[in-house]
Amino acid sequence: MKRRFFQRINRKALLACLCLVAVHPFIQGGCGGGGGSSSPPPPASCGLRVVSVLAPGGTWEPGDSFTVDNDVINDGPEDCPGYVVTFWALDAAAILPDIELASYARGGLVSGADHALTSPVTLPWATPDGDYYVALQVSYAGDPDTSNNIREDLLPITVLGWPDLYDGGPAFSAWNIVDDTFYIVFRVCNGGTADAVPVGFPANNIDTDIFASLDTTITATDYRLGRAYITWIPAGNYVDVGLYIPLADFPVVPVGTYYIGWIIDQQTDVAESDELNNTACITDWLLTVTLPAAAAVFVPLNTDAEDSPATRTLTIKYRQARR
Repeated sequence: MKRRFFQRINRKALLACLCLVAVHPFIQGGCGGGGGSSSPPPPASCGLRVVSVLAPGGTWEPGDSFTVDNDVINDGPEDCPGYVVTFWALDAAAILPDIELASYARGGLVSGADHALTSPVTLPWATPDGDYYVALQVSYAGDPDTSNNIREDLLPITVLGWPDLYDGGPAFSAWNIVDDTFYIVFRVCNGGTADAVPVGFPANNIDTDIFASLDTTITATDYRLGRAYITWIPAGNYVDVGLYIPLADFPVVPVGTYYIGWIIDQQTDVAESDELNNTACITDWLLTVTLPAAAAVFVPLNTDAEDSPATRTLTIKYRQARR
């Protein structure tokens, strides 16, 4: 009996050990402390690691380009036949999605060697305002460890968007002739996310030219009446512009009926997100010029101005200058 009992016990123990080894194949020694084997090591591979990434810092605008110093090393035992690097702008506030700046395919990198390079990147035109960390990511097929494949610069860059100048609309624009003086008022808005500051500020201004045009399409080839000077406009703000021209100094304009309009930033001294919305004109109040004058014979001295309320038309009559 005793021999059969112990035989049963030994059989149960043996089955238990076999089950344990089957469920836990990495337990060495099995039952009874005998020898065992571990799982085979993974095959040898290259192992790329981003050592450093250094952006220039500072303040930039969408569309700007700059260079990033970067270093990638191969820590693996095998040579790497080639890999891809991608530069990203990571929102410092961790709200906006990551923005790709550039991507390059690079050649092979032998084991133990590194690529210390300077790479150009460009901020996309649609980059929102904010602070960003420039990061570098490497990728290649069969990478055994991706935890060290991305690294970001410790110092952020600041991105300021573009200004956008445009007319404030007919509610804020008018022109007339009062007391032998032509005057015009209108509003210039900056709807962009950056201040509108002209190149060369403060010596230069945002030049806004006023024109008389035979149609509602205002261009620089129309008859220029004068120029208003705007210093600068903060982002999200506006400036009410006024220009006064004594009729004695009113430019010579050929006979005809004209729309009065203007071109904001005529000299293009402010880089904007939209350069096509800088013109405007008043369409319900026309200027009629009679008695056209050749510059040598007729000049706008002692000019008469007549208002015709029925047609909402102003008429300027040029008289011959006294000699």
